[in-house]
Amino acid sequence: MRWRVVHRWLGRLSPAAEFRHVLAVDALVTAWHGQGPVAVPGGQVVRTGSHLTVR
Repeated sequence: MRWRVVHRWLGRLSPAAEFRHVLAVDALVTAWHGQGPVAVPGGQVVRTGSHLTVR
């Protein structure tokens, strides 16, 4: 279920996103230890505190 939510959110922001991008963004949600941004087609997903943003 979580992957579907991440896929839908990421798809709206980056329509060319693939499943590997979904997994990388999911890791920002579930296993975040201060790692840097995740590159996705058209930008980067960054975690700041409890928020994900796309630059």
